[in-house]
Amino acid sequence: MFTFDGLHPQAQLFIDMLRASPPPPYDQMALGEARALFRDTMLRFRGPVQGGVAVNALVLKGAAGDRPARIYRPDGCDGSPAPALLFLHGGGWVLGDLDTHDDICRRLAVGSGAVVISLDYRLAPEHPFPAGFDDAVAAFRDLAGRAGALGLDPARLAIGGDSAGGNLAAAAAIALRDAGDAVQPVFQLLIYPATDLGTGEKREKKPGEGLFLTERLLRWFRACYIPDHTVSLEDPRLSPIHAQSLAGLPPAHILTARFDPLQSEGEAYAAALKAAGVAADHHCAEGMFHGFLHMTAWFADARSAIDGLARRLAQGLAVATPGR
Repeated sequence: MFTFDGLHPQAQLFIDMLRASPPPPYDQMALGEARALFRDTMLRFRGPVQGGVAVNALVLKGAAGDRPARIYRPDGCDGSPAPALLFLHGGGWVLGDLDTHDDICRRLAVGSGAVVISLDYRLAPEHPFPAGFDDAVAAFRDLAGRAGALGLDPARLAIGGDSAGGNLAAAAAIALRDAGDAVQPVFQLLIYPATDLGTGEKREKKPGEGLFLTERLLRWFRACYIPDHTVSLEDPRLSPIHAQSLAGLPPAHILTARFDPLQSEGEAYAAALKAAGVAADHHCAEGMFHGFLHMTAWFADARSAIDGLARRLAQGLAVATPGR
């Protein structure tokens, strides 16, 4: 049995279950099988489908054509224009889709009172860097330009995501600022984001770092997303923390997990934002590991963490939600 000091008892039970019957490593599977396993895992461990939200298909403009998206409009959000979050899913730029992150988007919408729009951006290795990044920027611009038609407030648009999606969200916020777009995100919601792809071997090893996200898996994700070795890993489109300046970016809330190899990156990015004068706060989920928000059927901490993210989103977008 593998035990780690400080690991939440529910998380320990979950890890023991996985180790008793370990799934095959994603990087040793055919790509389609890896994506299917990831989708099955995310759906299997989520709680009952969150009600109180209308969910509909949407199409947003990506950098190379239309991209599927999904819009989550919480009950009671009938007033127009409404605040909204563009959400970018995780999965190492290789895995993940609208279904894998449906539970998180539903809960964020209901908990915040804001509309959530989830984007199905292009995935690597079929579409390597900068495809996912370019789609994130293009989709935000499309959303901003069509805000009125969608009943959204262009002055209250946020951007966010988890893991690789958090990376894309942070990088897109920098690109939109640098381009001087008339409509820019007013808030960033970054969930255990990758912010420094160059850390790799020098990353501080954490106890239990292999619980769900391993250095081997991180290297595979990076090789799929960035096969061009002439691209600098310090390019801010890849590693937002290496932007020439972080000043002038929108306020941010960053959530990390203690047993996560990316924990130090998220914490460092929050510190760098604050040093640049950006209103940023960081919360670390003690006893949890990377991806725990998907385990709402297992962890009360996952449900309460999403509730906390929703509250911060509501604050960041100045949403007047009942009872808050």
